[in-house]
Amino acid sequence: MNAVSSNTERFARPADAARQRHILILPSEQFLPAESHLAGIFQHHQIQAMQGYPLHFGVLSVRLRYSLPMLVKNLVRRCFGRPRTYPLTEYGFAALGKLLWQRLLPSQHSVTFETIAQAQVVRVEGAWLLPPHPRWDHLSWLRAGKHGFFHYVKRHGMPDLIHAHNALNAGLLAQWIQRRYGVPYLLTEHSSYYQQGRVPMGLLPMIRQTVAQARRYFVVSPQLGRVMVAQLGPIAQRAEPLANVLPPLFEEQPLPLPVKPANPFVFLAVGNLLPVKGHALLLESFALAFAGNPHMLLRLAGDGPLREALTALAARLGLEPQITFLGEISAQQVKQEMLTAHALVLSSHIETFGVVLIEAMACGLPVLATACGGPNDLVETNNGLLVPPGEPSAMAQAMQHLQQQWPQFEGAAIRQNALERYGSRGFAQRLYAIYQDACS
Repeated sequence: MNAVSSNTERFARPADAARQRHILILPSEQFLPAESHLAGIFQHHQIQAMQGYPLHFGVLSVRLRYSLPMLVKNLVRRCFGRPRTYPLTEYGFAALGKLLWQRLLPSQHSVTFETIAQAQVVRVEGAWLLPPHPRWDHLSWLRAGKHGFFHYVKRHGMPDLIHAHNALNAGLLAQWIQRRYGVPYLLTEHSSYYQQGRVPMGLLPMIRQTVAQARRYFVVSPQLGRVMVAQLGPIAQRAEPLANVLPPLFEEQPLPLPVKPANPFVFLAVGNLLPVKGHALLLESFALAFAGNPHMLLRLAGDGPLREALTALAARLGLEPQITFLGEISAQQVKQEMLTAHALVLSSHIETFGVVLIEAMACGLPVLATACGGPNDLVETNNGLLVPPGEPSAMAQAMQHLQQQWPQFEGAAIRQNALERYGSRGFAQRLYAIYQDACS
């Protein structure tokens, strides 16, 4: 008996065609960790959209924490009475030794179980085998993921199908599971790393193989599909667009939409304050268009490492009376901001999709976005404007145009179009058919 058949028999699936299909979701980032309300949120929304279908969902969430060289270094420093380095300053000798032992030989202590939105979530925590580096981080992630999969199957049984999100690293794990246990997998690519040039060239051959062996291969936007063909070659031409789904919260708003006064006119931006989001360009554009006009306001929802620098830039541009930094706010608060704003603006340098755009459209807002990838296929003349990325003068002119033409945009029509294109009903019907096809 070969190794594959032996392992398959060890974790055998019941031969009951009428039972619920068991789908294991493999995100490449953590799934709804306590420290971040955004990580894994797209997979969470997809699971919510599928409620009511004869499907049983599980999620394997992998986290890498600490590196083995770091643990060894701090254990040696502790032996000689020297201070430990952050973030291990609070660990004593015994605790460091135990942590190192657990990471060298993964044990039950690194695996936890919980239920979120009727999905069985298994969390596994591993360590980097070497100091973190993009060329070999996948090896540590796979080591932890294999350990987590073993405990997932032991607890919840073998899945019928795996839906991996991003080739690095979930796709690599799904490929290993298919090779060893015969479980087919789907692959959806979301990552902006390819556009940013952050994927090491040496990993591209194994990514091509992962794409080739997937039962079906999806990208969240046609533009990302073109990027993947440029990066991976002809094998990526099999990609099928599968857009993200609207979060349930943004489908609940009944019509008619709130009536808004023309003054003050409020632009809203939603996103983490990171360089890739282009907030500095947004502030410069807003200053060119509206500096000193008390009837034009800009509200920024989100937080991040650029908060202090952007606040200082707003002051230098003389925009303090017109700009409000809201910080990190809840999804409910984001929705409320959208219902009171006049337009949403997205100034990113790179986006593979742009969920915030469809959320705004579901609230009846016209949108202004940079043509930075995903927005190219979301924004049309009836729901907003596109401008070239990295051009403050072009964005300033577009902001002025949108403000002047705002009464011509029909909020109810924008919302209806968003629900038809990205609502949960149509998404769930398509994804269920995909799952049925992949399991047959």
